[in-house]
Amino acid sequence: MQCFEISQKQRINKLSTQKVMQEICYLKSEEQETAPYFFVLTKEEFKKIKGYFSINAVMLKEWLETEEVAKLEAYAKYDLGSVERITWHHEQFMSQVIHFMISKNYLLIIVEEEYEWLQKLIVNLQADQEMSYSLGYIFYRMIDCIIAKDRRYLEQLAKKTSELEEDILNEVARCFVEEIIKVRRQITFFKNHYDPLADVIEDLMSNNQAICNETDIRYFKILNNRINRLSHLIEQIDDYTTHVREAYDAQIDIQQNRIMKYFTLITSIFLPLTLIVGWYGMNFTTMPELSWKYGYYYVIILTVISSIFCLYYFKKKKWF
Repeated sequence: MQCFEISQKQRINKLSTQKVMQEICYLKSEEQETAPYFFVLTKEEFKKIKGYFSINAVMLKEWLETEEVAKLEAYAKYDLGSVERITWHHEQFMSQVIHFMISKNYLLIIVEEEYEWLQKLIVNLQADQEMSYSLGYIFYRMIDCIIAKDRRYLEQLAKKTSELEEDILNEVARCFVEEIIKVRRQITFFKNHYDPLADVIEDLMSNNQAICNETDIRYFKILNNRINRLSHLIEQIDDYTTHVREAYDAQIDIQQNRIMKYFTLITSIFLPLTLIVGWYGMNFTTMPELSWKYGYYYVIILTVISSIFCLYYFKKKKWF
């Protein structure tokens, strides 16, 4: 567990474990004004100190165990919420759930897995001594860090969709249906990420509990605009994927038409041969070719000439 204090000069100072417990005791008295603090801890660490924050057990269970990965619940003196961070792991997109509690005096960030990215953010915040920090600004930086790589992920997704389109047009042998379904599944994953996240930020912007100041609300508006741009980008990729799927269907139709054309040409070539075979297969006694010693060779030459004429005619018409 880590605890940081925002000093009167609005600088971030890390507190020792003993100091952390003392400050949590101060927070237990809701009437007492304290300096702003923010905590970074795991679920297990939070469960050990949850009694200091006067959270109802039902609310706590709903907050930490809900299946909704991004939501915000507003209460009298604090907001409880959760967001998710997208990562690329084992050739697929994964989500890491992050719970938070924000009030006028404290911000709790509860993580379930590795949070090296959060440690880097804290180091950067401590190194930047020219900024004036608030809990709202720290939360803004955390969400901004969460979505920082999303544009790169979406650009990779758009590039992959573009490569699929090129391979479809170039008739490269690939399992296009599986690839397109995989891309559409990833697009749905991002859609399910941005819409709830935008709802969380908009609820914080409403500031019904007067937790944030005007500057914090301005930061949240910046976040909201960035999330909306990412959401718009994923919508564009979704539309692009739809066009790629239509291009694939059109290419399949073209290939089928091409095959049918070849079959039609072959049938057309053999049609006069079939007629010749049927004509001379009648075996009428009055047919002069039956008694002619060159009749067999005559039929062979006739069939070859018919085939060559058909091929020449089709080639001249550019039917193949």
